[in-house]
Amino acid sequence: MTPFQTLAPSPRLRAAVAFAGPALLVAVLLLLLITISTGSTIGAGFAVAMAVGLCLVLAAGFEGAAIALFALGIALSPLDRLRPVAALGIASLSDLILFAALGLLIPVLMGRPFPREPLYLAGASGLFIVGIVSSVLSDNPVGSLAFLMRLAIGALLLPVVFSWWRPRREVLIAFAASYVAGNILNLGFAFTVGVVDFGRRLGYSTHPNIMGLAAMLGFALCPFLWTVLP
Repeated sequence: MTPFQTLAPSPRLRAAVAFAGPALLVAVLLLLLITISTGSTIGAGFAVAMAVGLCLVLAAGFEGAAIALFALGIALSPLDRLRPVAALGIASLSDLILFAALGLLIPVLMGRPFPREPLYLAGASGLFIVGIVSSVLSDNPVGSLAFLMRLAIGALLLPVVFSWWRPRREVLIAFAASYVAGNILNLGFAFTVGVVDFGRRLGYSTHPNIMGLAAMLGFALCPFLWTVLP
């Protein structure tokens, strides 16, 4: 018997750690969330979001929780006037949820080969560099850079992540259905509580044109869903 074998934990100790470890981790995180939630309203919202995310991870794993958050974030993307955090006024509720989904997806992507798309990466890098230069030279560099980051994450980073991830066909169908459902929800808000701008209803979108573009994309997905859904 080697010295390392004498220091190896016994099966009983490993079983005890496997049984008590998750419960202890949840208890520590719960105390941390309670401490954060008593500080401010933002802290309370953050604590609730963390608790929900933790429950999702424990119930469905990292990939399952990421899929659920992606579906919710995609559904809420037409409602981009929902800004829950005043300090992050540029980020909508959909942005925050999609960002959390990306974070949960990191452990899933670590063991997968990165997609090699040199032409796409070169074009995306060129667009990003031009955006940075034009933002720095603009009258409102901070605001311009904030919008550039939204563009980079939504239009440039997400396609790379999905190409790297390669989710199942059923997951992509669920995402498409979520986007259509979000547009239907926004349309309902437009005729109930939505703001009217020069006689045009906009629901919870930031502009009537934004609502129209999102609705057109959602409408374009309907024939696809009609053919793939039972």
